[in-house]
Amino acid sequence: MHADRLWRLICLCTTLLSASTAIADEPPFVQKENVVYSEVHGIGLLMDVFTPTGKSNGLAVIDVISGAW
Repeated sequence: MHADRLWRLICLCTTLLSASTAIADEPPFVQKENVVYSEVHGIGLLMDVFTPTGKSNGLAVIDVISGAW
């Protein structure tokens, strides 16, 4: 009984690992780096834009990382 559970766990882990490597090959987004969104005192302010490749729902997330705020 114990060996049967161990065998099922090994099979499950192997399946999950092979599926995760297949998913990792194609990211679910397109990344555009260094997009200028504004200019202050002649210096361009940059951001990275991640656009989903699948069906979108029109929502967006803005993540600001800064110690100056």
